[in-house]
Amino acid sequence: MHGSETWTLTKENRRDLLVWERRVVRKIFGAVKEEHRWRIRSIEEIMELYGEPDIIWAIKKSRLRWLGHVMEPFRLSKRMLNGAPGGRRKRGRPSRRRLDDLRGMKVENWKSLAGDRQGW
Repeated sequence: MHGSETWTLTKENRRDLLVWERRVVRKIFGAVKEEHRWRIRSIEEIMELYGEPDIIWAIKKSRLRWLGHVMEPFRLSKRMLNGAPGGRRKRGRPSRRRLDDLRGMKVENWKSLAGDRQGW
């Protein structure tokens, strides 16, 4: 997950990450022997045992932590985030922005919230 704060996740990436996470957790917890037969645990059993949020939630959490770090005063990264590069975009569908997740998580007034590092 190193560097996941700056990843732009598409639906395919999210699906692939969730499949990978389930595969790893299933291997960790292993199969169950019932009445002299082995069976693979269901995803519900695994999530009940595991009890942790999924990898997508962890990535979004680290992205919010990174955004709070970027919004500290006098940071070059803050100036780059707030600045306008100028020029024109290429034709076609606009690229996904990193701040779109904030709308999905219903985080409002994030700039003032990120300024308070302890609360953020």
